[in-house]
Amino acid sequence: MKIRKIFAVIIAVCMLTFAQSAYAESIQPTAIGIGDTPATAIQITPNLGYLTLFLSNQADVDYFKWKNTSSSPIFINFSLQSPATAVYDFEFFIKYPTGTSSAPVQALDVGYGKLVSNIYLPPNCEIFFMVKATVFNSPTDLYQVAFSTRSIDF
Repeated sequence: MKIRKIFAVIIAVCMLTFAQSAYAESIQPTAIGIGDTPATAIQITPNLGYLTLFLSNQADVDYFKWKNTSSSPIFINFSLQSPATAVYDFEFFIKYPTGTSSAPVQALDVGYGKLVSNIYLPPNCEIFFMVKATVFNSPTDLYQVAFSTRSIDF
């Protein structure tokens, strides 16, 4: 009887010692293919804090969009914080009600990320932001974007 208990304890210890942890597997992103073109851009809501996403590879891009549906012009601010092990960039363009678009504009590098501020957006215009990797490391690297608006007081 005593030998059975010792044998059971030894088996249990061996099983725990050699079992692989479920947490040892690498994490693979599952939301691939969202916001890859202006037509499938992610609709963002201003003034809600940070949105955290990832790029799946060096060639992947993420588009975000917002439309000024008010009857007044608005100032736009958009910031990007790159992952610690990668360098991400973004540019933006404005689509006008006539169907024409502005040329893409690169964001300002502020050291810890990229930023555009006080961009004038007329009524009924839509702004698009495209995040891309300049230096890509891993699809598990997360980036953060923040988007805010403010009315123009004349």
